[in-house]
Amino acid sequence: MLVLLLTSLGAAACTSAASKTSAPTTTGSATAVAVETTNGAVTTTASATVTTSVVATTSAATTATTSTTVADRPARAGAQRMHFEVGPIAIMPGQNNIAFKAGIPKPTVDGFATRIAPDLRLDDGTVPAVDDIHLHHGVWLNRDAVDLTRPGLPERLFAAGEEKTVTTLPDGYGYPVKATDHWVLNYMIHNLWNRTKSVWVTYDIDFIPTTAPESAALVAAHPVWTDVENGSAYPVFDVHRGDGAGGTFTFPDDRPDPYGGQPAQNTWTSDRGGVLINTAGHLHPGGLHTDLWLQRAAATAPAGHAKPRPVLMTPRLQYEAQKLGFMDDHWVRVEGGRAEAEVTAEAIYLTFGRRATPSTPARA
Repeated sequence: MLVLLLTSLGAAACTSAASKTSAPTTTGSATAVAVETTNGAVTTTASATVTTSVVATTSAATTATTSTTVADRPARAGAQRMHFEVGPIAIMPGQNNIAFKAGIPKPTVDGFATRIAPDLRLDDGTVPAVDDIHLHHGVWLNRDAVDLTRPGLPERLFAAGEEKTVTTLPDGYGYPVKATDHWVLNYMIHNLWNRTKSVWVTYDIDFIPTTAPESAALVAAHPVWTDVENGSAYPVFDVHRGDGAGGTFTFPDDRPDPYGGQPAQNTWTSDRGGVLINTAGHLHPGGLHTDLWLQRAAATAPAGHAKPRPVLMTPRLQYEAQKLGFMDDHWVRVEGGRAEAEVTAEAIYLTFGRRATPSTPARA
């Protein structure tokens, strides 16, 4: 799952985003889902391989400490912390069905949501351990808004999994909520107990109504959903032992023809300007990380934050891919290949091991 938040500023922008998910192959079989981004607006681009990453880095003294996490921040001025629940939901042993609940509770007046924190509870009010029963995934949808990356869907405004991701927007931003909006919850709950349990999906929303003076200075933040299989009803993929290279598997990079000859489902091209203010990702157990890459004309990424651009690979799909990339003004070997490169002032030399005699390099 990948979540971005972007403020819409109206001007056109030539920006593409691509998402991918990595998992270890040593875990036998694993699945991963990339879910939601909140950015500005989106269309699809031609390739998941983009060259510039939007990765913010912050330098601080090594002795600095943080006493409050983003998830624990108190409600900001003018906000009400509102508690909502969906339930009871009867979950049978081993159940992992996907279900929908329409007309879920939400703020009943116009305003802005600045924080959403999900959880589960049992009928006695306790929160179950994630290895007993957990929210495999929950997606909150707004039926009265159009999804930017898939206009045929309701707007996917928030998502969480067993990580119980808390979305907290930076000061000055909020997700616009209308009294007339109708929200829907798409959920899957795993029950690892040997008996049926009743659970409630809970979510706390920090909400600033438009009647509060503090709402006047807020800028609307709009969700943009990106996914490695965006638009799929069940956007998952399997990773089997031995898949990928070096003990990891990255989708879609390591899957031959991941989209069956169709356009890539993990890219989006913005049709308006905006500011990226938040991202989040979701992984299943065994997953390592989600990645978001940005390509923008004439943009330069900070050193170490550019994605290698593959420029050469073996034409025989039955062989292990041999790839080179250009990153930070250097030719580098890209994961999954065995090629090496030497750059001089006059030429670039590419070295490959011959398939028939691997110990004898061929120099071109």
